[in-house]
Amino acid sequence: MLTADSINFQYKHGVPEEYINRLSPDGLALDIHYMDTRNEMKDVQLDLWYSYGTNVESYPKWQAYLENHKYHY
Repeated sequence: MLTADSINFQYKHGVPEEYINRLSPDGLALDIHYMDTRNEMKDVQLDLWYSYGTNVESYPKWQAYLENHKYHY
């Protein structure tokens, strides 16, 4: 998740082959750059990844927040 190859995979996994060339390389390049040059970003990403297993219990709270803060168009 922290290497250029894994970031590239995250950007392209599941994208149909005919649409790969539509992906802007800028976002991918920036993510790789920041992951390589800002040490704290690796810690942030690892914290986020580890929290996935426990954040489900917070879903009702998030859903209530979103329900109470709906935008009406």
